[in-house]
Amino acid sequence: MANSSLLLPIATLFVVLIAIEFYATAQNSFSVELSQLDRQILELQQRADQLRQQIANENNPAIIESDTRTLQLIQQEINRLQTLRESFQNADQNVAQNFG
Repeated sequence: MANSSLLLPIATLFVVLIAIEFYATAQNSFSVELSQLDRQILELQQRADQLRQQIANENNPAIIESDTRTLQLIQQEINRLQTLRESFQNADQNVAQNFG
């Protein structure tokens, strides 16, 4: 009888420990992903700024056109990464609300 009365609290503790470990792992994973996305976004923004300066200083219409297309592609990628970052932030908040 004593063994069965201890079984429920031990099982509950085990489940709580698993949930805490999952939360910690998820938090670390989201933090790493967010910092990587931040770094990629910053690098692309810097590249876009450099390209804008090149376009402003360029006289050759063919190069301007090519650089403008490249700039548009970079901006699309920045937008995609920012959307992905928002998704990770939302997932991070959901984990914090559900397991925190």
